[in-house]
Amino acid sequence: MSEIVIKQPVSVLNRNVKFDIKDFFIQISKTAVQATVQGLTGNLIGSVATVVNGVFDISKTTQLELKVEELAWLLIARSLTQAITEMLTSDQDLFGSNVDEAAIASVAAKIENKINESEIAIDNDFFEAPHHLALLDDLEIVLIEWFQQLGLDEAKAKSTYERLKGQFSFSLDKEWVSNASQYISIIDQLNTPFTKATVKQRNIRQYRSWLQQQVNERMFDEAFGLKQIYVPLRAYYLKPEEQDQKIVDQDLIEPLDIVTHKNVNKIVCDLESEIQEWLKEDNEHDTLRVISGGPGSGKSSFTKILAANLSAQSNIPILFIPLHHFHLSDYLLEAIKKFVENQLMLSNTN
Repeated sequence: MSEIVIKQPVSVLNRNVKFDIKDFFIQISKTAVQATVQGLTGNLIGSVATVVNGVFDISKTTQLELKVEELAWLLIARSLTQAITEMLTSDQDLFGSNVDEAAIASVAAKIENKINESEIAIDNDFFEAPHHLALLDDLEIVLIEWFQQLGLDEAKAKSTYERLKGQFSFSLDKEWVSNASQYISIIDQLNTPFTKATVKQRNIRQYRSWLQQQVNERMFDEAFGLKQIYVPLRAYYLKPEEQDQKIVDQDLIEPLDIVTHKNVNKIVCDLESEIQEWLKEDNEHDTLRVISGGPGSGKSSFTKILAANLSAQSNIPILFIPLHHFHLSDYLLEAIKKFVENQLMLSNTN
């Protein structure tokens, strides 16, 4: 398997990338807290973007001269800062207003030291599951501490960290799609479906990554997402008992063998396992499943979880359509086409 391994400390690779890690965490902390105090969400988004752009002091000429290992680190660093930016923007209401700047600087130094001493491997598996990057596990303790310094309690800080890992995967796909030409050396080094993908395929990958990120979005204005609290659903389907009866047609001498259903049994099952088995069968004569249940029974949550899991575990084409975004004014296929055309990541894939 082709592999890029950063064998040198990140601090060495960072000489050309010039990502000021400590300053990034200090500045973005101040920006987030100040915006929270002022209640300016829009200001936070613009200010955070300015901070992110400022911590990468690298010219286009220098970037073209980066080694493949340095480009790999640039890809990871940009994706991580984008993921953190998204998290701080969505979680703004959770931050405190009295932040100890000395404590923020201290934890920012810890994060910088932890990153600098890390070695990062990029291979086929990395692109299939970027949230399994060892660096994210190495940073768990210090990132949770950082979230606590921003005003989150321990439970919320841990939930936010878990959501950050999912956001990192989505940000990586987004960065790769947006700036694929800048990572040409990685593309040449690795022979993977991810790196060799066409623009259309990259958009599909980004959409699948987006599906996985949906279960990490905050719920009920809390720090956790659906993935952190979801309980797998039990369901049942009806299975009739077959009973042979002899029915005599008035126009025929011989009786007809007709199967009738006298009793119906309820078969309890794990809902996702049942759907997964049905998909594996790929029976052209059995192409539709309808899930029914009362309000609040978990139908919408289940479909989100199923879409996320299928996008991560299989190559089955997936289209997730929230009903409040779906307008069925004409034929079904025409309505689906219009929905796809309005989705930025899917508009160029049909």
